[in-house]
Amino acid sequence: MLVKAWKGKAFEKNDGSLEQRLNTMYNTMKHVESRIDNGKMIPEATVPVWLDNKGLCSVDTNLTYAETAEVLKEIAKYADALSDPRNANTVLNTSEA
Repeated sequence: MLVKAWKGKAFEKNDGSLEQRLNTMYNTMKHVESRIDNGKMIPEATVPVWLDNKGLCSVDTNLTYAETAEVLKEIAKYADALSDPRNANTVLNTSEA
């Protein structure tokens, strides 16, 4: 997360990592209209991402509920740190992953 702020790279293209799959899911939602126009959605689908018994799903990828929880915890860590921007870098560099 916040890869651009620290000039890093979150994942390699198509590496199957949690970060890459989350990005794929984000792009599925972001570009849903063009995906419908190009026939890249399941016929009669009403949403680009849905829930099933295992987690979040799209036509391209999925995230388990455990992986989704991991992402939300990471986002919360950054939100807490960034609530005080003066100390964010110190907090993020000393907190446990």
